[in-house]
Amino acid sequence: RPGRTALLLFATTLAAALVAAVACSIASARDSVAAGFGRFIGNADARIIHPAGGRFDESLLEVVRGWPEVAAATGRLGGSLTLVPAEGPPRHADGTARRVTPQVVGVEFDLLPRFRRLELEAGRLPESPEEVLIDPRTAEALDVTVGDAVRVQRFGPPIRLTVAGIQRRPDLGALQRPRIHADRRVLAEATGRAGALTGGEFARQPFDD
Repeated sequence: RPGRTALLLFATTLAAALVAAVACSIASARDSVAAGFGRFIGNADARIIHPAGGRFDESLLEVVRGWPEVAAATGRLGGSLTLVPAEGPPRHADGTARRVTPQVVGVEFDLLPRFRRLELEAGRLPESPEEVLIDPRTAEALDVTVGDAVRVQRFGPPIRLTVAGIQRRPDLGALQRPRIHADRRVLAEATGRAGALTGGEFARQPFDD
């Protein structure tokens, strides 16, 4: 009968539309979860760590890079540095010092986008060892912004870095420590840890079908 045929056609069309909508929702949710993991834990297939949480020699990274199954590998060095502005008065208007000692993630900037998705509030990712990526707390403590220069306070030759960008970080309150990303070899030089790493990560080659 024409009425039943039309009703059946409508029901079939509605069912197909619902299946398509559910499939799109699942795909969107999967992509959102993958993006979230990429932001917080990175996009590496495996990590290299010291069993006791210490440092290891960067020669191990070169060994990993030589494996035929590895498409890309990068090393990290953790530490801390005391920073002051390279120009301007040493104190804020209220008398507090323009100085901060943030956590430093020493990275290889050319490989950083391959393994980490960092959201920026301003500027861009560093492109040379003489540049640094800071966070809002560091910017506030030093009263600096993109294009300004900061100086590492240490014994030895001065190290001057230009702020290339400001990372977007959620504000977790007063207990949140400032954090910056710097070239790992610059961090190693500043802290006397040349040739050392505290971690690494690598991505494998695609499997052949």
